[in-house]
Amino acid sequence: MIKLIIMHVVESFSAGTFDFIVDLINGMNQYDHLIVHGYKSDTPQNFKKYFPQNTKFILWEDVGREINLKKDIMAFLQLLKIIKTVNGIDVVHLHSAKAGFLGRLGMRLTGNVRKVVYTTHAAPFLRKDVSKIVSQIFIRLEQLGMLLGGRVVTCSESELLEHKKHRINATCINNGVHLDRLTLSTFTSNVITIGTVGRISLQKNPKLFNQVASHFVGNSGIRFIWIGDGECRSELTSQNIDVSGWLSHDEAVLRMNELSLYLSTSLWEGLPLSVMQAMSLSKPLILNNCTGNRDLVINEVNGFLFSTVSEAIEAINKLISDSDKLIRMGAASKTIICENFSIRTTVQNYLKLYTAVCTK
Repeated sequence: MIKLIIMHVVESFSAGTFDFIVDLINGMNQYDHLIVHGYKSDTPQNFKKYFPQNTKFILWEDVGREINLKKDIMAFLQLLKIIKTVNGIDVVHLHSAKAGFLGRLGMRLTGNVRKVVYTTHAAPFLRKDVSKIVSQIFIRLEQLGMLLGGRVVTCSESELLEHKKHRINATCINNGVHLDRLTLSTFTSNVITIGTVGRISLQKNPKLFNQVASHFVGNSGIRFIWIGDGECRSELTSQNIDVSGWLSHDEAVLRMNELSLYLSTSLWEGLPLSVMQAMSLSKPLILNNCTGNRDLVINEVNGFLFSTVSEAIEAINKLISDSDKLIRMGAASKTIICENFSIRTTVQNYLKLYTAVCTK
């Protein structure tokens, strides 16, 4: 077995991307890992405790999410210095768009781009919160990044299709979750609890979540919960929505366990880990029909996809009026996740890719 040393580069060291990197590295803890990372307000405190002891860290101080020419040049120069000074790396794994572009440029300039794997974690051109002009800029940057070299990996088949539309060569390795860590505990209530997990941001579309919840105001048998917090919290004004605030991973799972069904109003996704975790807890799904989400629902089997508020409300009513269907669809979610989205399979596929790029 080849002894690999893997450098991960990530700007957005929080939320689903953070969880993915934690699971990936712990799944291959026989290797040495170096993480070059940004830091955000929702980066977990004491984050080092989530990683194996053979993981090292370098803070990428100057990097930010949005395009800013001056700051991006500073971030690139800092990353280039790190690339030049770190020796013995077998594979460089870039996570998300900013690290993906700057990292490939830096590796190209140092002549090591063949070592690069770039995972999109929801490509920036999928964003619905930017203008068409900005979206086109993102497409061009991703196309240019492809020309710089390295292997592009999407998180889902639907995201792969979007890349193909823009003639971006990529392969798909599905995200995965730990099937043996999330166990369904006994939780009984006469109230139907509908909820979601994640940062309250434009991507997650809290305005739509609020519209759906407000339809059920006055029905004491239904409540809504948003497990998380964020800059768009003020969008959640309906009186039947409970916002948990930031919780630890274990606390969030306990709250997720309370849910009768999982509702996602996201505008775009890669392949959402929170939805997959809900599936592993045997939750039926009602998901907005966007990239990533549509890979996880088989209509009328483990839930419903929707495109409008009225469709979401109709799907909720179908489920809450039939307790047998609620249980049956929840069980189907568990089956689908176990058969198709195990973290072990994800880790194995990345190890195969790492081996391929470092033995060229």
